[in-house]
Amino acid sequence: RDVTVRVRDVGNGREIVAYRGHAGPEAGDEKTNVLRVPAVAFSPDGKAVASTGGKEVHVWDAATGTKAKTLAGHAAPVRGLAFGTDPNTLFTGGDDRKVIAWDVAAGKPTHTFPDQAQRVESVAVGGKGKLLATLNAAGELYVYNLADRRILLSVPVTDGGQAGYGVAFAGDGLVTCGGDSKAKLTAGPDPGTTGATTGATVRTYTGHTDKVNGLAVSPDGTLLVTAGKDSSIRVWEVASGKQVRAFQGHPGWVTAVAVSPDGKQIASGGEDGGIRLWPLSPTDEHRATTDAADSLWSVVVSPDGARFAAAGADRAVRVYDAASGKLQKTLTGHKGAVPALAFVTDDRLASAAGDKLVKVWNLGTGEAVDLAGHGAAVLAVAADPTGKLLVTGSVDK
Repeated sequence: RDVTVRVRDVGNGREIVAYRGHAGPEAGDEKTNVLRVPAVAFSPDGKAVASTGGKEVHVWDAATGTKAKTLAGHAAPVRGLAFGTDPNTLFTGGDDRKVIAWDVAAGKPTHTFPDQAQRVESVAVGGKGKLLATLNAAGELYVYNLADRRILLSVPVTDGGQAGYGVAFAGDGLVTCGGDSKAKLTAGPDPGTTGATTGATVRTYTGHTDKVNGLAVSPDGTLLVTAGKDSSIRVWEVASGKQVRAFQGHPGWVTAVAVSPDGKQIASGGEDGGIRLWPLSPTDEHRATTDAADSLWSVVVSPDGARFAAAGADRAVRVYDAASGKLQKTLTGHKGAVPALAFVTDDRLASAAGDKLVKVWNLGTGEAVDLAGHGAAVLAVAADPTGKLLVTGSVDK
């Protein structure tokens, strides 16, 4: 809410340039313009950024942060914007219920579309630059032919007249989201391969437990990413409607989401003011093991990285293949919980337990050598790099 737009390096998160040209809300706009800068977009050539602030749209140099143009024409705060296929064409929608097409170089409107029923929340360009889509606060989706500016499609897309928040093109259709906690795929003006009637709901993406504030589609059109008031980011297969990933990390609402041009990352913005980056993949590359019967207290990786081992309250030591995550061995013998592990060598593992023992396991045979001497539970163990020495710690002091 500091009315600032920042460009950051995706690789390291560092700020490259900040644009501070937007003014705060005017008197009377404090409640309607609470987002301050609700929309930003890079031009197709990446050289300019357009951002909304109040009733104006500012276009500025992405490298220097210098303002190039101010586009003034809306009578109320602007909420959505999208570039056409060239950097000189921009479309905006706002609280004044208007959608305006702009000549960026001239800084002037080229066309104002008929007023909609309620404020315009989101705009998108698709169909190889031939179509413009808008979504308003009444949950109504409009699609225009940019050649003659005709309305090709007008259809409600949210349940119960809930507000619509985001729209994007996905193949032959359009995906939308809103206050009904759902995202939907609607057949576009040219249904093509969907086989659906224009304006029909092709698919509904259900999983969020509260409003869906924003969405984005991967460059190849196969994955949909949604941002929810339930603090989650969800990834869906566009074609099947199946949820394939879910991310948690924002402490509050997730308010916006975008996909990188290479389709490998998701950027999300939250109510907390934080921006987070996530890997975009239809499969979760993290592997989970669920073999332990109780809490795990120690996890260690072998020196060569080929194995990892885990142990804890259920007294067993489990050894896994690091590449596949498959369980290789379950080592039993301790009569107390195992709070600490240490690899001695790639094929020898030491475990410290509440039974006052340290065991050194041969992972080839599964047999152990017991090291006694402590008078109470052994809580810590470490091996020197040569594998010749062990250090152990106990509550026997």
